[in-house]
Amino acid sequence: MKIREGKGVVKYLQRRNILKQYKIAKKHFEKNHFKIIDDKLRKPKINGIYQFKITGKYRAFYVLREEGAVVYKISDHQ
Repeated sequence: MKIREGKGVVKYLQRRNILKQYKIAKKHFEKNHFKIIDDKLRKPKINGIYQFKITGKYRAFYVLREEGAVVYKISDHQ
């Protein structure tokens, strides 16, 4: 499944120097290695918001669309 970034996501990753780690996690996502990046459906499940791990500290939040997944937010998981 393809994944793309929403507005401001890449800039956020660059400012925190985690763009390289994000690209690695993105490769795992696109190859369907969901267990490696700890992909989860967030609660409440009806909202359809998913997350995957970038590093121990950062998570990427995404939603599914017809064209693939769209990362709309990166969160400091502290």
